[in-house]
Amino acid sequence: MSMPPSAALLTKVLTQAGVGADHFKSFIAIQMSWPRLVNARYGGKNRMSTQDFITRLKERGQKPVTSEYFLQQIIFVVPESKKSIIGKRKSEAEASRKRYPGCEQAKTFAATMLDVSIKDLGRILEPELPTEWKDLVTKTPEGGTTATRVSEKGVEYLAVCKKQQVSDDYAAEVVFRAEDLSKAEKGENPNEKKYLDELRSKAQITQT
Repeated sequence: MSMPPSAALLTKVLTQAGVGADHFKSFIAIQMSWPRLVNARYGGKNRMSTQDFITRLKERGQKPVTSEYFLQQIIFVVPESKKSIIGKRKSEAEASRKRYPGCEQAKTFAATMLDVSIKDLGRILEPELPTEWKDLVTKTPEGGTTATRVSEKGVEYLAVCKKQQVSDDYAAEVVFRAEDLSKAEKGENPNEKKYLDELRSKAQITQT
């Protein structure tokens, strides 16, 4: 894990830039994106502090509700040296979706076909779904399968083993963090101001 810029360096940059947010962002962008910086400090993959979590719940008034999925990944493997067979494998994958027996019998089902891999992905909340799969998964009913996608592994699709609405502490934190990341990507993260205010309070501004 890389270390964040030192307080001395940040103070120097803020002083030279007149504590201007735009100048500060430009400097940081050389090393990492602004959303990544903010979320490395207040969110991202890091767990929220208990106090921040309680504050967000009070602001919301209640725990947010999101969808919880238990997914299974079915991959019709295509070796790197045999990309020419993708069309054939895609047809095989599409045909298998019509005969898919359900998650419990999937591994036995896959054993009847050549070079087919089955992987249980476990519990995944809607905000955690990869962008390329999100629309496909959310439109698929429980017990169903998504449309196929060509990936670096071959041709794959997902089966929705279970789908339900949840509103527990973990789900709430995932929703809050996803909201923060979305705002950060749009340049609207409220933590941005909090972070800059914190830096200003620590900086020793001198005038020459």
